[in-house]
Amino acid sequence: MGAPTLAISVALFIGTWLTLALTTWAAARLTAWEANYRGIRLPIAVVRRGMYYHAAHYLPVGVLALMIVGGYAIALRYGLVGPQTITTYLYTLCAVVIIAAAYLFHTYWIGMRNMMYANR
Repeated sequence: MGAPTLAISVALFIGTWLTLALTTWAAARLTAWEANYRGIRLPIAVVRRGMYYHAAHYLPVGVLALMIVGGYAIALRYGLVGPQTITTYLYTLCAVVIIAAAYLFHTYWIGMRNMMYANR
């Protein structure tokens, strides 16, 4: 692995971590604000704990996406599928994005609902 590739990999890793940290912080702030607006005592520390519970659910989504993208790339490289299958690949990827978003929202809501009821 050359130096430019390593530098790009490190930069992407740090950028991804910062993006996720910022998104988690914003979601925790907004959730605590909404709970306060509704009259529910939900401190930010409790919300963050719920967000960390939710973060574990990113793994199956990431693995599924990796399997689809990597599998298609391998299939293309070894001639198992042709370039004419790109439309099917893209539709499959779009379907996974929609299903993953629904799955992540569902797990997020489970965690937040349990915390809201526990803190009444």
